[in-house]
Amino acid sequence: MQPLRQLLLAFAAFVLVVALRGGALAQNSDPIYLRSPFDEITLDENNNNAVLKVQPLNLPGRKVPAPADRKGDLEIELVEQAGQRFAVAWGAVVKVRLFEELVLAEANERVQEGRFDEAYAYFRFLEAKSPPVTGLKDAIENCLWTQIGETFKAGRQDEAMALLAELSNRNPQRTGLSKAYERVSIELAKSRIADENYRAVRKLLSNLAARYPDTKETSVAELETMLKQKAAALLAESKANLAAGKLREAHEAAGKMLEIWPTIEEGKELAAQVHQKFPLLSVGVISPLPAAPQKPSDDWAAVRSSPLLERSFAEPAVGQSPGKYLSALGELSRPKGKANQVALKLKEGLKWQEPPRNLSSQDVIRTLFAAATPQTPEYDESFAKVLSGVEVGTEGEVRIEFVHAQLRGEAWLNRPLPGFGPYKIATATPKSVSYLRQASSLAVEAPAGVHPSEIIERTYPDSAAAILALRRGEVNMVDRISPWDLPRISSGEEFTVERYALPRVCVLVPNPKHPLLANRTLRRAMLFAIDRESILRHGLLTEQSIEGCEVISGPFPKPTSKEDPRGGGYNAQVEVRPYDPAVASVLVAVALQEASGSAAPPAASITLAFPADPMARIACESIARQLELVGLQVKLQEVQPGQSAGDGYDLLYTELVMQEPLVDAWRLLGPGGTTGQCSAAMLLALRSLEEAKDIKQAELRLEQVHRVAAAELPVLPLWQIVSHFAYHKSVKGVPQRPYHLYQGIEQWQVELRVPSE
Repeated sequence: MQPLRQLLLAFAAFVLVVALRGGALAQNSDPIYLRSPFDEITLDENNNNAVLKVQPLNLPGRKVPAPADRKGDLEIELVEQAGQRFAVAWGAVVKVRLFEELVLAEANERVQEGRFDEAYAYFRFLEAKSPPVTGLKDAIENCLWTQIGETFKAGRQDEAMALLAELSNRNPQRTGLSKAYERVSIELAKSRIADENYRAVRKLLSNLAARYPDTKETSVAELETMLKQKAAALLAESKANLAAGKLREAHEAAGKMLEIWPTIEEGKELAAQVHQKFPLLSVGVISPLPAAPQKPSDDWAAVRSSPLLERSFAEPAVGQSPGKYLSALGELSRPKGKANQVALKLKEGLKWQEPPRNLSSQDVIRTLFAAATPQTPEYDESFAKVLSGVEVGTEGEVRIEFVHAQLRGEAWLNRPLPGFGPYKIATATPKSVSYLRQASSLAVEAPAGVHPSEIIERTYPDSAAAILALRRGEVNMVDRISPWDLPRISSGEEFTVERYALPRVCVLVPNPKHPLLANRTLRRAMLFAIDRESILRHGLLTEQSIEGCEVISGPFPKPTSKEDPRGGGYNAQVEVRPYDPAVASVLVAVALQEASGSAAPPAASITLAFPADPMARIACESIARQLELVGLQVKLQEVQPGQSAGDGYDLLYTELVMQEPLVDAWRLLGPGGTTGQCSAAMLLALRSLEEAKDIKQAELRLEQVHRVAAAELPVLPLWQIVSHFAYHKSVKGVPQRPYHLYQGIEQWQVELRVPSE
């Protein structure tokens, strides 16, 4: 072992070498805890006050001995002189700083600089050390305390409260903690009152009183008194409205009263009385009902509201096998020996409300003929081509006759009888729509007393805000939850999360009136250019795995499993075109050259239209970026509710409702369908489908339609999304896996919901 003199000579030589190379001692930019451990020794004046970086010292318990115990020599190894060991007399050592102390000192510097997140990384490193590092506990508490002050001054009360809870868990007896906890709690409660989040206010005050009982008679009592006064004023308002027969106003005041202070005297009794006279159902929606719904009827809000405002002649039966259709208007049947007919026998007692009169067979005939007559608002060209005639049979039933035999003829009757529904619109604004129950449009009366007298749809910017409103009690249901918000709520004792029966098929529909999009090469290029899997998995599902949500190769829903009976017609043999931007770039150049007839065509600009919906917006923003990478300039056009994209778009992002592919294939791909064009090959495939003798044969021929669609790309298939909705357990009678939200609304019941603490 070499003596101290040799050590100093070695250290001096190292410093000289570094200086001759033109630099000072190397400075590592990494945080100290990420470097190889070392200790630091400072020698006395006789040794030039040298500061040595040495390999971690071999000290018992990693503790520097007290001065009285420092005898003999200290054995060290310079970091810069690995392998050479030196003996240093303890008497020459002025200070020893262990690596743990150096890390803690640097952490404290980060705290003083306000770099708290960086400081916590140091603290986590030190907390893993054994034995515990001296001074670490106080340093962490000081960091938390300093950060609490900074966040409070910045108005980030939620963050300050979380930090206070952490500090309290570490040291509940810390001086000043109780006052800080009280002050932050009160400021946070005032903020929650401004947001009308009274449940959170009550929780904050309860926690404060439980943690610090002295506050019960001071700050807690002051705010609780204010809440009770608000609730008392609403109690009086609700009573007055009830006495005046203003039932809706009485209901809203009583609901707000219970939301503010659920235990107010007489509150529950009054709310129950109002609810019994006027049950009200509130629904949180993202897509508001447009003032004048546009075709296609796949519009989410239009599909949602349709069962309230108008009844369909036929609709798929919930929870039953595909092909089973029921009618709220009467009994559906297939006359014997008449494969091209469907009969509807109306129930007795069905009534129009305005003006009051009985629903007749002539009303049905008139509506169906309107759907088959050009220049009428209800005109459906596909329906007109299959309808042969409508007549009244010998038993008084309405007989609908088709040109050809129909395996699912009832599906053609899945169209509304306008104006004949259990509810009517009372008021409509961009923020809310009110539906009032009509007296007796249906022969079967709704359950007495608890069936919603009014349904209010409240519009929220996204499903996260709607879920928050559901938790607060502001609404009883949320009609659609974005996939990325599904983790925010789950089925349990308070709420039910349910999925809809069918996925919605997301596609891009080219505008057939624009020559550039009529070019199949360009449509193929765009499909190669879009990384559909990435957009779906990362952008929409946020890495979740949701059954039924996947990329598709055609316009029909893909079955979730081999046992899924609702996937007939999807051709699993047709592979999804892969994401290949290199191929897409070449095809874009070829397509533009074909379109312009020039060897050097100009760059193409296309307009991508999409509904004002969070999911559509995220998807289309990603699609636009990817199309621009292959040489297409993209302009995004957001279509507001009730507005039409017109003819100014090149591509339209839409979600198809494919309830019955045997019928919907014609509506989408046939002459006069959504795509606006039909090739000879597609028409041949659809005609072949029409001639199928049974369902099995029809499904095989649907697969051929799928294959033609995948080759010609009249629509660009993207993915399918399984949508979910959520509701509070106070809403009863909601069927499992409905086709749309209000299916079976006549049997729904809504109980009084008293906010929980």
